[in-house]
Amino acid sequence: MNHTIVWRRIDKPGHEYSRLSELEGGGAKLGGVAVFSNDDTPHCIEYEILCDPNWRTLRCRIAEHSGGKRTDHDIRHEGNVWTASGQPVAIARLALLPAVRLELGAQRGELRLGS
Repeated sequence: MNHTIVWRRIDKPGHEYSRLSELEGGGAKLGGVAVFSNDDTPHCIEYEILCDPNWRTLRCRIAEHSGGKRTDHDIRHEGNVWTASGQPVAIARLALLPAVRLELGAQRGELRLGS
């Protein structure tokens, strides 16, 4: 089963498209793109989040296009270990990555990582 949604900001220019899909064998994938302006800078954020059948995050891939620059993040949770771009990282340190938090508050110009 797939669910899609498109919405727009009401306080300033911005739109987001998201699609939630159930995966064969359990789990889910949330993918989407947000396009908005923050501090007069246009941003485009593409994201994909994979969850296990209990809705625990397994992986989050984020590509941010901002000011003519692209930044990629690949965050994974395997067992008790979180990695960011292939490097083991403590959950508290993931929140320090520029613009990356798994809460995906992209319409405010930020992506947030929660535990």
